Amino acid sequence: MVDPGQSGPTVGEGLPPPGRGMLKELGLWDDFLAQGHTEAQHSKAAWGSPILQTNDFLLLGKGCGWTLDRPAFDRLLHARAAACVDEMITGRLQHLQATAAGEWQATVDGQAVQSRTIIDATGRAAVVTRLLGNRPRLEDKLVAVVREGTVPDDTETGVVVDAAPEGWWYSAPTSPGRRIWVWMTDSDLLRSQPAGDRTRWHQALAASKIMVSLARGARFDTWRIVPAMTQRAPAAAGSCAYLCVGDAASCFDPASSQGIVKALRSGLFAGYALYDCLIKGDKTAFDRHRDHVNAEYVAYKSQHRLHYDAQTRWSDSPFWSRRTGNALDHAEPTTDHRQDEPA
Repeated sequence: MVDPGQSGPTVGEGLPPPGRGMLKELGLWDDFLAQGHTEAQHSKAAWGSPILQTNDFLLLGKGCGWTLDRPAFDRLLHARAAACVDEMITGRLQHLQATAAGEWQATVDGQAVQSRTIIDATGRAAVVTRLLGNRPRLEDKLVAVVREGTVPDDTETGVVVDAAPEGWWYSAPTSPGRRIWVWMTDSDLLRSQPAGDRTRWHQALAASKIMVSLARGARFDTWRIVPAMTQRAPAAAGSCAYLCVGDAASCFDPASSQGIVKALRSGLFAGYALYDCLIKGDKTAFDRHRDHVNAEYVAYKSQHRLHYDAQTRWSDSPFWSRRTGNALDHAEPTTDHRQDEPA
């Protein structure tokens, strides 16, 4: 496993009830519970109307979810992955080339590494895909303006969402006494919005009574803008030697609440495909995984449309009109030409 040894700050989020099954399958359930993540019995959203509606997990028979201490959760996953590999190589993947023998020759900080297969698990950055001369296909321009801070006496344990004319807010606890507030909008629209200016961010927050109610007594510190576009890796040639997993394969709109569960499921299924390919000699194993990823993406796009169509209050707003009705049918995907993005 190649590990660059550094990563940017992660955005906290909730783990919905289906995450329990993924963690048990990966043998991480007990370790996850030991970390003490906060149980969340519900999520709340003012989406199709200004009234905050509660989605109670227990009444729906789903069990509880969790609001994650994301850095701790990521350390748990990293430690388990490191324990499962024969060798951990710390460094930056600089070069990658297929050999005549059907294997891979890589360079990691000047060190030559040879491998029978390669799995791109580098998240949104899609490092392997880019080194092979391809770029993810972007479906929209969504970005997230993230602000974090401390909050005294914070009793709300679930994710809270509030739609607005030019985007939508969500807020969630990240650890005891800390919370994030995230403004979601399109990058071209953000340039003229208060949330895009650190000195005017409070003006944007004040426009949402729901978000303001979660910020009483808050002391804000970090502020950053991160990419949140829906994207997918280009189709790979039928080969057993290369596979994209998690966000390197596809990134979903955060409104789907599927990010972490999708990544865990993708990694788990990739492990099955890798075993079938290398141990059983099944040359179709990676193709089956790609078919699963493609089917998952098609289902996501359908649900994405239904979710945004439920918001009818601002049909003339550029942000909402781009995501509702026939707009998605006529949207032209673009290729991401940026060389690096935070994973």
